Amino acid sequence: MKRYKFFILFFCGALCSPIVFLPLIAVYGVVPDLLLLATVSCAFLRGSVWGGFVGFLLGMMEDLSVGSFFGLHAFTLTLIGLFFRTIFPTACSRSSSSYQLQHPWRQLFAKICDFSVYRVFA
Repeated sequence: MKRYKFFILFFCGALCSPIVFLPLIAVYGVVPDLLLLATVSCAFLRGSVWGGFVGFLLGMMEDLSVGSFFGLHAFTLTLIGLFFRTIFPTACSRSSSSYQLQHPWRQLFAKICDFSVYRVFA
């Protein structure tokens, strides 16, 4: 029960901080999406089903607080939580010491992501 209290407190902080604190450090109006990072980290650490469940809950809370299209954030974070661990299954594997992609499509996807991140931030 103590572990779940930490998760609830962390997710409530991740939900409140983009509204309260992060606009103060925005660079050209861009703020980080902490709910997306929380969903991806849960998908890595707990599995895709847990990541999808957490993504759905966080997306619903974000939809209720933002007031835009209802269900859009919930749908997006659920898909990200469900499919992120299936795309990168060995990224947080405790058995493998190095990050090795097993399928050629995954290697191609990783190369495209690396290239696009390099082009955006370089």
